[in-house]
Amino acid sequence: MNYLFCKCRNNHYTPEDIIFLEDLMNVSPESISNKNKIRIVNTLFNNCDNEILSQTILRLISNISMEEEYIPILIENNVIRHIIKCLRLYEDNWIIQWLGASALWNLCRNNSARIQMRHNMTFLIKILRLHKDHKKVSHTIFGCLSNCALDDTNLVLLSEMKIFDIISEVINHLDDKDDSVNRSILSVCGALIANSSVSSDMDYKFLESDIIYRYIQKLKLIDIDFLLSSDLLKHALAAINNVSTCDGFKEEFTSASGYEFFHMIHSKLKGKEERSSDNDEAIGFIELIFSTYLPQSLSMDDKTTSLHICCYNNYHKLLLKLLYEEHDNLYSIDGLGNTILHKAIQRHKFGIITFLCAIGFNTDIKNNNGDSIFNLMMNIENDGLRELTVTAVDLGFEYYLDYKSQFNKFFMNYEIIYPEDLIEYIFKYVNMYKLQYLKIYS
Repeated sequence: MNYLFCKCRNNHYTPEDIIFLEDLMNVSPESISNKNKIRIVNTLFNNCDNEILSQTILRLISNISMEEEYIPILIENNVIRHIIKCLRLYEDNWIIQWLGASALWNLCRNNSARIQMRHNMTFLIKILRLHKDHKKVSHTIFGCLSNCALDDTNLVLLSEMKIFDIISEVINHLDDKDDSVNRSILSVCGALIANSSVSSDMDYKFLESDIIYRYIQKLKLIDIDFLLSSDLLKHALAAINNVSTCDGFKEEFTSASGYEFFHMIHSKLKGKEERSSDNDEAIGFIELIFSTYLPQSLSMDDKTTSLHICCYNNYHKLLLKLLYEEHDNLYSIDGLGNTILHKAIQRHKFGIITFLCAIGFNTDIKNNNGDSIFNLMMNIENDGLRELTVTAVDLGFEYYLDYKSQFNKFFMNYEIIYPEDLIEYIFKYVNMYKLQYLKIYS
């Protein structure tokens, strides 16, 4: 109690105020009378220029407002206005910003509080950027904004403020660690994306900024056992589901190898002996997302890969990225044993066929029915399609043999240093993906 009294610097407080606040710090919200709740708010009003008292009062308000039934009396006594005034006085104090945003987050579960926040959200975003190195500030401000987004007018304002760019900044600023603060930020990011993307004027903007791709990549860093039992998964799935019908979603989801990641989560949840209602809800969300994402001929039970999805949808640029940058397994197979070259031939994706043959794809691999790509080509009933497929394969191998010939010629000048078998060995590890791709698609 004395340390608070010693650090007071103004004449608004009384020793009784100090004792009053100290006593309430260890009291449950339901034990605090309405009269005392009002007194807490008034004490903030009278002492918001006192840094130490302000911190104590903000903690109290945050704790009280965790119980939704106690929020109205705080709002009726102008608690939002007083908190914002306090935050403006201490813009450079990250602890006060964290505590104040935490209180606002809890208060904004009430719609009256959301309405009062309409003209203060810009200030919160300013503070978020000012204290971007303090993750606790980002966490609580995003929590507050996610609740503010439940109000339709606030949603319009957040769109005008380009909230999608702000979320992008925060995700980019996260390090690649799995710690409690990063988990919390990713959770509120998911909630904010989910609540914001209910608007058809905003949902697609999260895809324009590659936010979903980067968000999924950060989720992959989280311990899977924690993820399966956390609100983070619930918020993440709600966010992804709300943008899943937008143009560009399928390609971005594929870019993040979202199929493999969430199919694995789905399998783990389904395999639980005892599932909670949250587990069942997560399973439902994943199945709903996949019902939109997967090609019509595939279901949740059909094994596939992101590379195969590229062949279904002719995502040739993305296929190159997954192979060249992400080092995905070139010889991945689906549930029927089909390679991506099998799939490209089945789907008549001639550019992809040529590209895969141009990088020396092994054509001897057979699927579960014992069919090589040549069997598939022979079984194409349409003469025109069969001829185009054969041409695409032949052109690809022509590119491949030409590249290999040029490669061998270069080393022939050094045949004493590089014997033929060594040259052949080196060639196996040459990454020609990008060069061959440009020959076909430039």
